[in-house]
Amino acid sequence: MSQVSTRQAAIAVTITGVATIVTAIILVVVPGTAPLPATADHPAKFTNTILWFELAKDAEEVFANLGPADDPIGQDRREILDGINRWDFGFMVAYSAFHGALFVLVWRLNRGRGFWNGRLYVSEGLFLAVVMLVGDVFENIQLLRLTGYDTASDVPAGVMHQLNVWTRVKWGAIFAASALLAVGYAVYFLRPSAKPLSRAGLFIALAFLAAAGIGFPSLAVESLRYWVEAASACLLPAWVLALGHGLRSCFPSPERG
Repeated sequence: MSQVSTRQAAIAVTITGVATIVTAIILVVVPGTAPLPATADHPAKFTNTILWFELAKDAEEVFANLGPADDPIGQDRREILDGINRWDFGFMVAYSAFHGALFVLVWRLNRGRGFWNGRLYVSEGLFLAVVMLVGDVFENIQLLRLTGYDTASDVPAGVMHQLNVWTRVKWGAIFAASALLAVGYAVYFLRPSAKPLSRAGLFIALAFLAAAGIGFPSLAVESLRYWVEAASACLLPAWVLALGHGLRSCFPSPERG
């Protein structure tokens, strides 16, 4: 790992970041726009069908979200979600690799600054990147199974249990990674040698911190599950800004920021 240069890490961030954006666009364009939940007014308070599907607490919520399986609209909703979840296998590889590359880059940028000299930071980041990928794979398997049941009573308890576990594994890893990246970027952009203009990069740290700060309560408190929608919204600017910084870091300069 120590043989990886800052420029090489930045190139990896750029490649995986572009792949993340491209696969995210494919998720929206190819299967079709995800429909709204079948039940508009519900206690769970979700407005995003996909995120409610992932964090549904039981089979009844799944069917409240997707609608009846024998209804044409419910069938269309399931077909679109199945398409999204199939394409999601490409997206999950891209964004998990992107997170791993970000940790390597932040570690390289912060070398020589106390704690950041060690490999614990980058090791934790790479571990979380693997965990979010594994969690997303098993989450998707359960989501693809759930669209095949005709009624809520047909859904085995084991399927919902596995969905609840793997969804939280995935999102927990993403939010933990976001918190660590927020700290890493803050350390870098607040370094004494940083030029005033480069401190604008703190917006990257703030976006990642917002994702983690909003996201963890959504996993810990059932009534706040819908907060994951706001947390995921914070990830987009964090990813775009981090990608932009990674692209800039590909080009050596006396003061990279």
